[in-house]
Amino acid sequence: MADVKNVMGVSAGDIKNIMGVDAGDIKSVMGFDFVTGPGWLGDRNFMAGLSFDPYHDIFYKSSTSSGNTAAFGDLDYGRDSPRGAGTGSGGARGIIGGGHNSAADERQAAYDYIACNTLANAQDGGDADAARGTGSASSNGTLLFFVGGIQDSPYGRTDDMEYITIASLGSGTDAGNLIKDNGNQGFVSGDTRGAFFAGLTGDSSSSYLNYNYQAVDYITFHTSNNAADFGDCSSKSGYGSACASQTRWVYKLGSMYSVATGSVYFNNIDYFTAASTGNYSDFGDISGRTDFHAGMGDGTRGEFWGGRNDTPTWIDSIAYVTIASTGDGTDAGNIHSGAHYTQQGGFSGAS
Repeated sequence: MADVKNVMGVSAGDIKNIMGVDAGDIKSVMGFDFVTGPGWLGDRNFMAGLSFDPYHDIFYKSSTSSGNTAAFGDLDYGRDSPRGAGTGSGGARGIIGGGHNSAADERQAAYDYIACNTLANAQDGGDADAARGTGSASSNGTLLFFVGGIQDSPYGRTDDMEYITIASLGSGTDAGNLIKDNGNQGFVSGDTRGAFFAGLTGDSSSSYLNYNYQAVDYITFHTSNNAADFGDCSSKSGYGSACASQTRWVYKLGSMYSVATGSVYFNNIDYFTAASTGNYSDFGDISGRTDFHAGMGDGTRGEFWGGRNDTPTWIDSIAYVTIASTGDGTDAGNIHSGAHYTQQGGFSGAS
């Protein structure tokens, strides 16, 4: 979708005075919509690239509903552990990147796309510059960056970043590097900055103490620049997820492992102010939700789908928070057909 002000230099309030056309009639008269919000958010939440069979399912629900999800369609072919997901073009087009091809047992470079307002199967969008899974993605509505993840050859996590232009799709282009090799990070999109939270690095020394990452990396959207340090989360943590408004990032921690402590599971949520750099502030908790969840939101309400509880046992419940405030998560329904685990495959788009 196009933004009328960007295309014509005319705001919504002036459309009728100048052209005699209401803003709501723009698409029928001129062939494109008037988009008032950021191009990377929408009122419909999605989850795709499931880490259980059937791997091809895409689920969705209204971002403001506390009901259960419904089936949207299928991925071009089944995969788990995507290399991130996001949206753009006024929230009209959703992207599900890379992942692990379960049938062939290998990572893939291909990414899929959907029209967020139409219940249908995904289509092939093109190829990233390398085959990877369990990475991150971040968009400003025009560009979408695939970040980090695991590759097959040489096996291990990577610091690679690349971008695609959402409106035209096509092959990925190199865009710089993370601070260090990383995967299984939480991630958010934004107007001018994208961010990647904690995760698992390629460094397994010191009895795995350095395997779990605590910092937040961020990028300023540009076709070529490296990530920079934003601050720290409340703990080292992998398998977390995040949601965002235009001013605030909200990160739900996952879990941490070390030889000394074994597995440690976190219920807590951190938040950050997008325009500045600095360490976390405490947001609240989501009782009974630890790791492997998928995060997304419409800029007002954020949701965390599925994952594991403290036992740990897989769960299919959804919890939501109000991004502008602080507080504990509230129950918001369940994922369709008992699906529970995706992490990198959550995003929002326009209905």
